[in-house]
Amino acid sequence: MSLADLKLHGLYVVLHIRNDPPIADHGPTAGVMKSVLLVGLFRIADVPARCETLLDWTLALLRKGTDREKILKCDDLEALVTEIKAWGNSHAMNAAGNLQPRPVAASALCEL
Repeated sequence: MSLADLKLHGLYVVLHIRNDPPIADHGPTAGVMKSVLLVGLFRIADVPARCETLLDWTLALLRKGTDREKILKCDDLEALVTEIKAWGNSHAMNAAGNLQPRPVAASALCEL
């Protein structure tokens, strides 16, 4: 997987392995696939182009959405966090071994 394979306007949780279990990260993604500690990227929503400057929202705010549409279509945030952590843990050993390419997945719980 490469950055070119990512969905435009997709909102991804970036997981890095620093301790057990992997932890989530946020911020600019330039060079994200080059990180030695990267477990992978996990898509949880598609953000409308008009909202791309609002990506600092919390999950709760994303779940609430805008006046026009709901962005994060996942009603159970605890289950979403559990899904993300389980996925990250299932790929942690490959990340520790710096196996390339890094995996990218999408949530089965969110309406994508």
